[in-house]
Amino acid sequence: MEDVEIFSDSLSTLYNYTAITLSSNPGSTFTYTNESATVHLKTPDTKPENWSLHASSVWISAVFLADHIRLLDLDRYGHLPKIHVLELGAGAGLPGILIAKTRDDVQVVLSDYPDEELIDALNQNVASNISDGSAQVVPYDWTTDNIAPFHVLSPDGFDVIIAADTLWNVDLHSAFLRSLESLLRPDADGPSSSSVNLVAGLHTGRWTIQAFLNAVQDRRLFRLHRVVEIRANFDEDTTPEERSWEVEREDEGESDRRAWVVSITMGWR
Repeated sequence: MEDVEIFSDSLSTLYNYTAITLSSNPGSTFTYTNESATVHLKTPDTKPENWSLHASSVWISAVFLADHIRLLDLDRYGHLPKIHVLELGAGAGLPGILIAKTRDDVQVVLSDYPDEELIDALNQNVASNISDGSAQVVPYDWTTDNIAPFHVLSPDGFDVIIAADTLWNVDLHSAFLRSLESLLRPDADGPSSSSVNLVAGLHTGRWTIQAFLNAVQDRRLFRLHRVVEIRANFDEDTTPEERSWEVEREDEGESDRRAWVVSITMGWR
């Protein structure tokens, strides 16, 4: 039985206040269902010294990615023997696990900070949902250069990297970008170009997101292909409402800001 977030649900119902977390009770079960699959997830916990990771929740951006996996356009990699997908900052692992569960042409790696409790929950979630070996877990600290475990699983790098709500800490932007640069498959022009696909809730803060975009442009290794704001509805059968990215929006209240996510797609220059 799925645990119920009473306070969060009440805010949404009574005040039209979009919840930015769908499960925030460490150890509780979160169930995600769409027409293709059902995924049962243990909500992770971390050691007290790592509470600042905010990993003990299933965030709105992870659910958005799961609802709109089609936006990744994975079919364009269909000529490859396997599509190698990496989810960084995976938390409970919803998008990556859903991809592994619904496609037979992928090899998925899910990664998060090497906190024993967090990684244990992520491993449990993979084991309880994926039985064919198409998903593995790699503990990884962005601030280190130890990417050897990834190369064992995907020697040429990853065709697609995804991440949900990983931009909230400006101090980690450089380390995160270095990780993306080290782990994305070296590119060749053509329809199968490797890509990074990030989703961030606007609760992260507009200027924080803009700081990341500025860092991408300053490093000049990636090209920003698409940066848009998308209404975070959870109906996978509808085309989500989009608008252009703006670092400032006049008269934007907290309730409106919570209803949108920012989708960032980028690749090699």
